[in-house]
Amino acid sequence: MVSASFAPLLALLLAQLAGASALVAANVGLVAAVVLLTFYAWSASRAAQFRGRQLLVVASVAAALGLVMIGLKDLVLIHFH
Repeated sequence: MVSASFAPLLALLLAQLAGASALVAANVGLVAAVVLLTFYAWSASRAAQFRGRQLLVVASVAAALGLVMIGLKDLVLIHFH
């Protein structure tokens, strides 16, 4: 779990160094986390021998949950903070 956090953290730091605002840098890190989450869901589905539609559904649900997480974070930070 700890090693899975390195890529999003690196993406966040690179975005921050590139001059992005804190909100944008956080979103870049979250997008990297969603990409990893989708990849891990795809890999786990392949290990479970899912094929075709099942594989696509599992990876899509993982990606959708990650995107909902980003949307809720933005909603709370922008509209309720």
